[in-house]
Amino acid sequence: MSKTTAMTKKTFEQYDAEHVIVYFNESESEMPAMQEGENGQTVYQYDTVKVKCDTVSVDAIKQALVENGYNADEAEAIAAGVMLQAVQDGTVEGDALELAKQMVVARITAYDKSDAVNEFTYGGVPMWLDKATRAGLQLRLSAEAAASHENTTLWLDTQSFTLPVASAQQMLVALELYASACFDRTESHKAAVKAKRSVNTVLSYDYTADYPEKLAF
Repeated sequence: MSKTTAMTKKTFEQYDAEHVIVYFNESESEMPAMQEGENGQTVYQYDTVKVKCDTVSVDAIKQALVENGYNADEAEAIAAGVMLQAVQDGTVEGDALELAKQMVVARITAYDKSDAVNEFTYGGVPMWLDKATRAGLQLRLSAEAAASHENTTLWLDTQSFTLPVASAQQMLVALELYASACFDRTESHKAAVKAKRSVNTVLSYDYTADYPEKLAF
């Protein structure tokens, strides 16, 4: 993985006999004029990844990105975006609408897994309990309630939080309802994107909208 600067927009280009360099994460900057009276020039900066020539596709780019440390959802979104740009530029043939949908659905999945959704605060401390942890905690709290324990302990890495068992159960119910509402919103966003009929409406879709407010205990 490296960063490069180009004078023209790029999606990918030949690197050697066996590889293609893929350009992504484009940003623009202005290069000042070399002489008085001349106009400055726009330059483009990219992150790059190397992919074998005979497999330039969403899957191949995604795999290369994952091998370079990107998570699968982010990698798929980037890879679909690169191929979409290549199709729109006429570099390759493909279905622009389906690539746009694949890119945005991957972004929705990544957003759903991010701290933008998967987070609540307890005593001002941000944290999250995934589905498996919530299920295990429910079993523990049920056992502690049956044994008439007054308090339980929650752990965040090496930090512990002691609270009444009844309060923990109420918190867990609220958290499960929040997680369910977020799941429903995520799936509705995916369905809305898949139903779109133009690239522009897919790319302009706000998949961050209408999630429930984060919980604070």
